[in-house]
Amino acid sequence: PGAPDEHAGNGTSAAEKGLRAVEEERAPAPQRRCGPGVIGRIARTFGPRFVLAVYAVALSKAFFTAPFRFVLQYLLTDQPPDGFGLTASEVEPALAITLLPWVVKALYGIVSDTTPIGGYKRTPYLLGGLALGTLAYVLVALTPAGFAPLTMTWLFVASLATAVNDVMLDTVIADAIIVQPAIAS
Repeated sequence: PGAPDEHAGNGTSAAEKGLRAVEEERAPAPQRRCGPGVIGRIARTFGPRFVLAVYAVALSKAFFTAPFRFVLQYLLTDQPPDGFGLTASEVEPALAITLLPWVVKALYGIVSDTTPIGGYKRTPYLLGGLALGTLAYVLVALTPAGFAPLTMTWLFVASLATAVNDVMLDTVIADAIIVQPAIAS
């Protein structure tokens, strides 16, 4: 009695296997994790503002952050009037300056936690980041060719705004998961 079944392979007795099979039959079916119903469930759980914020930041990251380095590389290396005509040794410091806001992302969370605006810790920073990032990209597009320092300033501001939004979205999602842990699974 209680001896492992020789044919079980890893020392699991036949009784344990049978008990596990019965428990698996009683276990509820897993919920669908993706599909159209998930967005509705999230909206019902956290509200439509939450879903809109997630989509706004996701869209800003998809349309602005994803092509950022690719476009920046061409802007920096193409010859005037299309680009700045920088050499390889000049490109890396320029890239480092524009990507610096991503290095200090933890500071944005600390600032938003310790300095609420209008009683809100995340929403004003999220909306401000979206507005600032959009404005910065518009100003990049409107800056005449040949104004490298001004263009790089706007690119830095755009990168800062996107990094702030990234942190705010991460903290909003983390806070939501603390309130509703079931949504994380």
